[in-house]
Amino acid sequence: MIIDHPKEKHVPALKVLWHEAFGDGYDVIGTFYANAYSPERAFIATEGDLPVAAAYYFRCTAWGRPIAYVYAVAVAKSHRGRGICRLLLEEAHRRLAEEGFAGAVLVPADEGLFGMYERLGYTATVYLSETHVSCSTLATLLEERISAEEYARLRRELLPHGGTVQEDEGLTYLSAVAELCRTQSGVAAVFKENGIPVSAEILGEDVSAYASEGGSVRVRHPGADKRFALYKSFDAAAAPTYFGIPFD
Repeated sequence: MIIDHPKEKHVPALKVLWHEAFGDGYDVIGTFYANAYSPERAFIATEGDLPVAAAYYFRCTAWGRPIAYVYAVAVAKSHRGRGICRLLLEEAHRRLAEEGFAGAVLVPADEGLFGMYERLGYTATVYLSETHVSCSTLATLLEERISAEEYARLRRELLPHGGTVQEDEGLTYLSAVAELCRTQSGVAAVFKENGIPVSAEILGEDVSAYASEGGSVRVRHPGADKRFALYKSFDAAAAPTYFGIPFD
């Protein structure tokens, strides 16, 4: 088995692997590859030159230090249970540390995966709150669409102490998959499915005041109600305390 960055010839098989692992349509996968993919920010494990596992990352910063948001970790169903995920991430961690990253943050796809990543040296350091609101309520909060640059500037100002700055290729991808808006006193990134809002990150608003028991939009915001992301330090630097935009 070889672990390395992918080559162009691997991309079709990587898209199939992504679809198998997460069930996303090829239009969704294509959006990622068109706006966020770079072979230098991806690691794959191959057998016979066929990708059997993959992981990608976005560059972020926390406490002024570069960290990697490890994303879309996937192992082919035919190769699960063989420790390939561990080998892939251990090699990715080694190379990221060599490149000067202070650590890696990731958001497990479901609650059952926290234990697996903790066994790989990650610790749940990021908590936040989620509030469900109605689509109509969300609409009243959104004042206007703004540029990615304006959104990034305002979000930096509103991030809680120790929050993760997600810009560079992450901002490019965010612009392609979410609406970036100014709210009454903050900013929002709103994700939609079939044109209908399903989730958002909102900073600068007391979102809990708009909670709706039957609300269909899940809004993430600073708080401490839910463990959300895990962090693995490479150099004992402080862990991020907030991470609000997973590309889920």
